Amino acid sequence: MKNTDLDYFRKSMYHIRTLKKVGSRELSRKIGKAETYISQFERGLIKSPDYQICFDIMKELGFAEKDIGRILFDQFKIMSPEAKREQENIEAAEDKQLLEKYNDPVYLEEVITSLLSKDKNPGVFKLESKVYSIANLTIDLINSDIDIAEKLIKDMGTMVLNTSLNAKRRHKVDKT
Repeated sequence: MKNTDLDYFRKSMYHIRTLKKVGSRELSRKIGKAETYISQFERGLIKSPDYQICFDIMKELGFAEKDIGRILFDQFKIMSPEAKREQENIEAAEDKQLLEKYNDPVYLEEVITSLLSKDKNPGVFKLESKVYSIANLTIDLINSDIDIAEKLIKDMGTMVLNTSLNAKRRHKVDKT
């Protein structure tokens, strides 16, 4: 949940609460919190309320229970713990699948060949000489010291994997 989404939730609940003429102390009591909770929440003093609190606030303000989860996610990007676990499981499975791909030499060769193809990606072609230089240096290293070469290749694979996973996560965040 981004801060702007939470701020939007705070402001929305404040406006709905005041339109319905529900006092902050009254709402605090209804959701089982100290009398000052809603006031502190609306002023941003409570930085990260849990999902259940957000759900209870909406329920007490008259939202239909069956719709609250969808509204929390669609409008405010607030996910239930179950939805978060499901999302984490999906991401872990995708990461595992990506890791398996990066450990497959046939797949890596296909990717490199694809990237270096002038027809498929002309912009990458400019990097071809650098890639070939690195490849030649790596081959020289393999011929002179296999142990260091294996470590280098493993480290490069890890770096590529981490960069790819971070880019994938940034891309998912940008979509939301």
